[in-house]
Amino acid sequence: MQATQQLPAGYQEQSSLDASRDKKTMVILNLAGALLISLVGLLLVTFLPTAVFPYLFVALVLNAAGSVGDLAMVGWLLFKPAHTLVRDTGPAIFIYY
Repeated sequence: MQATQQLPAGYQEQSSLDASRDKKTMVILNLAGALLISLVGLLLVTFLPTAVFPYLFVALVLNAAGSVGDLAMVGWLLFKPAHTLVRDTGPAIFIYY
């Protein structure tokens, strides 16, 4: 049996396996993690003491390194037609256009 979680209307869960999504949704989902965490980290620079900067820098570098695959997927999807569908099964990603 698979566990399911009900999300409020308007929310999208990226971790659901074997779900097909359109190109625009996949671009937004793939960019969300990289951009949001980076923006929050850069905003924290203005509020945190300088002694915390090295730790924040490490966290932002690790986030950027972990987002490389997502950014590569976005770059690849940008050259696909607007009607492209993406199906993420976990170990593989299928793109239909």
